[in-house]
Amino acid sequence: MHETPSPVKASYKGVALGETVRGWLCAMLLAACAATLARAEPSREIIGLQTPRPLSFEELVSLSEQEQVSAATSARLDRILSQPAISNEAWFRGSRPRRPESDAFGPVLRAAMWNINQGLRQDMIQLALSDPAGFEKAVLRQRPLSPAKLHRVREQLQALQGIDLLVLNEADWGMERTDYRNITRELANSLRMNYAFGVEFLELNLYPRTPTEPDEPDAAPDIEADVDPRRYLGLTGTAILSRYPIRNARIVRLPDCYDWFSEETKDIAPLERARRWSAKRVFEQEVRQQVRRGGRMALIADIDVPDLPEGKATVVATHLEDRSPPACRRQQMAALLSAIGGVENPIILAGDLNTSGGDQTPTSVRRELWKCFTGARWAGFVIRVLNPTSIPLSLLMPVNSFKNFRDPTAKHIPLLLPNPERGLFDDVRRFGFEDASGFDFQGNPERSVKGRRGTLANSNARGPKGFEPTFRLPRTFRNVVGVYKLDWFMIKPAGQDGDTGRQFTPHNARTLRRVNEAAKPHLSDHHPIMVDLPLREPAPRFRYATCGRCEASSE
Repeated sequence: MHETPSPVKASYKGVALGETVRGWLCAMLLAACAATLARAEPSREIIGLQTPRPLSFEELVSLSEQEQVSAATSARLDRILSQPAISNEAWFRGSRPRRPESDAFGPVLRAAMWNINQGLRQDMIQLALSDPAGFEKAVLRQRPLSPAKLHRVREQLQALQGIDLLVLNEADWGMERTDYRNITRELANSLRMNYAFGVEFLELNLYPRTPTEPDEPDAAPDIEADVDPRRYLGLTGTAILSRYPIRNARIVRLPDCYDWFSEETKDIAPLERARRWSAKRVFEQEVRQQVRRGGRMALIADIDVPDLPEGKATVVATHLEDRSPPACRRQQMAALLSAIGGVENPIILAGDLNTSGGDQTPTSVRRELWKCFTGARWAGFVIRVLNPTSIPLSLLMPVNSFKNFRDPTAKHIPLLLPNPERGLFDDVRRFGFEDASGFDFQGNPERSVKGRRGTLANSNARGPKGFEPTFRLPRTFRNVVGVYKLDWFMIKPAGQDGDTGRQFTPHNARTLRRVNEAAKPHLSDHHPIMVDLPLREPAPRFRYATCGRCEASSE
């Protein structure tokens, strides 16, 4: 006999079914939220704080005195030169990226790079990056600025407030010249940013004497130096500051182009003394003797960027050698490219590449004669002898200087119009990653401030002639000599070459000279540079007029 369900039973079954469906919906909603949070928030496996143990002062003394040191000291030296410090404390305290908005591109990752000259003006640098009003007051207490200059300074200060990534060269840690401060950590804490720091050099200008009682080999040496043994760490290096969490970091040592210990402990040759004397008298540039251990390097870190397809970007912060010919800097760059060739996500390569076209290696008569008879100078002499009716090479020198002025990427014509730095940029341009992508070398006027075009104009500010200089000698003679483009961004966007609308394609590159030169003395001997990297796929075409409202000029 069929039993008609009671209204109570039917109601109960309906409620049960409804609860089951509701449970499924809640479960699906929770799963979706978890997936979203997993993409937006990195797991708690990221490092909170990792700091390598510095060497003791006694070990630093032995490293400054002896070419060969004990195995234990050598191992400690290798450790501190290979293990970066990492801190994500800012992330765990709630700091998040600012993601400034652009009318043309939407949200961007704004990156800046700055060689801060050891951090000698760290307090003013900190104000410029975090407190525009405080910076302006400090500057105006020193000297008045014209309304036009003050307007440009304010524009550039405003742009700096939006940075989510900052690469630093020449950051001190435990140095007497910067009051033994940890410049990177203090700056990161004030900006509420995570950081990674890699040691480039141990500075060892300690000038120790032998022990006062040589019969006692364990006696502590009497140090003839104006340093505090309890606070001196002697570290200087490269740093990455990021509002995105830093997933990992590593140090890649680059090929040696100059031995900063053995060469700097030698007596200075008379010709080198004359060169340093003239540099100080003519350009007001002092060349100091620097006894060091270590060498040029790159600090490579992965940062979590959820907007990107891979969920991360790789930051490559480097500093190439100045006391070497351009050919050795090219070797250093080749080694660095080899170390990152397998990276498939976007890359931000930034740093002081020292692309001056010159060689600051200490000189001597013997060295100059060797260069004369083995390089292009000897070849030029042969050309003049064999072709007496041709245009003298000496007349081409001003032409070549004009061609290369402020543009290390200018065309290289062997013997006649050489550009010794061009090879480095050719190698970077031609470099192919394993995912068939490469660095952006374009110069589209609609992607650059002031509508400039030319090689690398997307990622580096160009001026009327060449690039905007990032370094000036103290005396430049109306900017005719002594100005250089040394600091660079090179960006590998998302996707493969040829893709349209690629995320992370660089835009709005700026050189922020006005901020750097607003105070006296200047904040650094290098100007900061900046670039915007869109976090969404930009429209295929847009006009420069849209970018005309950019927050900062490059003046």
